[in-house]
Amino acid sequence: MSGMPPVEEQIAALYREHGHRVLGYLARRVQPVEDAADLLSETMLITWRRRADLPVSPHDVPWLFGVARNVLANHRRSTTRRHTATAHLASLLTERTQPSAGGHVDAGLDARRALGQLSEVDREIVTLIAWDGLTSAEVSMVLNLPSATVRTRLARSRRRLRQLMSDYAPEEDPARMV
Repeated sequence: MSGMPPVEEQIAALYREHGHRVLGYLARRVQPVEDAADLLSETMLITWRRRADLPVSPHDVPWLFGVARNVLANHRRSTTRRHTATAHLASLLTERTQPSAGGHVDAGLDARRALGQLSEVDREIVTLIAWDGLTSAEVSMVLNLPSATVRTRLARSRRRLRQLMSDYAPEEDPARMV
């Protein structure tokens, strides 16, 4: 790709090297998951359109995640406008995550339910770090928050998640402990 201008090379390299990470970020946050590829395409299109704003490496990766986050937010807003059944679906999902008669709860459902108890920003901080592999410094750039704020909110969120997960754990049956 030596014939490409530097900014085009930078965008192509961003896609080659980090497109899969952004796709994973989007896929974990959108339903149906198949929409993630379309959102990645839109993210790259916006990156191209805003190429004059593209920062130099290594700040380009958090910037790309920030664009993806905004694309996702726009997608969510338009989906909410089109689908009035979202509230009904949320109540169905909540019902399905309740413990079964045997007291066994899928840990993945517990984790998602616990994450749902966090604020949107705290949930985004936790998932960007835990699921998407960003550092707290990169998350601070994605969310446009001071690094110290990200670290503080992450520590507080981890404590809250530990508490919530322990609340969801089934209690031992005293009769079985003998």
